[in-house]
Amino acid sequence: MAIPRGNAVEIDGKGNVLVDGELVDALQVVNVDNPDGLEKIGKNYFRPKAQGATAEIPAADASVVQGFLEAPNVEVVTEMVNMIEVQRGFEAYSKIIQNSQEIDTKAIATGEVR
Repeated sequence: MAIPRGNAVEIDGKGNVLVDGELVDALQVVNVDNPDGLEKIGKNYFRPKAQGATAEIPAADASVVQGFLEAPNVEVVTEMVNMIEVQRGFEAYSKIIQNSQEIDTKAIATGEVR
């Protein structure tokens, strides 16, 4: 449906689309029982791969808020810091294992342990 320019468009919390205060359509907010049955189109649009591939179940716990973007469930900076910490720990343990192997090799070659 095309909405003429200059009209006031609102979307309420239930997904109803109002133009100049009149209900013209509603967004379908649903859960999908088989997400693998969807194919991605563009950046944020999905459609069923085959007809009848997924069952749409009304999402009773969902709400729609006009003028907002959905936020990811991951804090990028925090996760990057966590990843760096884990990587440094891995490098430290790797060096400990290498040093232990070198000590073992020297002990076997000389027959002495100091």
